[in-house]
Amino acid sequence: GKDVFSSENKYYVVYDNTEGLLATRPITINGYQVGQVSDISFLPEASGKLVVTLNVGNDFPITQGTVAKIYSASIMGEKSISLTVNKGAPLALSGDTLVSATERDLTEEVNMQLAPIKARTEELLDPRTPTTITQIRKIK
Repeated sequence: GKDVFSSENKYYVVYDNTEGLLATRPITINGYQVGQVSDISFLPEASGKLVVTLNVGNDFPITQGTVAKIYSASIMGEKSISLTVNKGAPLALSGDTLVSATERDLTEEVNMQLAPIKARTEELLDPRTPTTITQIRKIK
């Protein structure tokens, strides 16, 4: 049974991909550590989905609909979980499942920022793209 004197609640989150998250990684709310990842395992129905077990201290109320987002905690790519509480919702009970989300990592973010620049550069370097010099020569 549940230890009624426990100072932690256990919550579950289901992800398609845990992005390299490891057990023992911190769980934060607004940057403040409130718990840690205690286990990561496959769901039993062989879907390939992963269930992450979160141990969260009782000192902050977790509500139904709270989002557990995996994010890059450092430039080295270490992953952690940030909780965004669903304000005004009823309290979640220990054993409840929270909403999952993932954040793009630094590499993905840089690639997203560079994609338009890369495309424009390729367009400018394409010999079929008319250049100012080519346009001036046509005018003469």
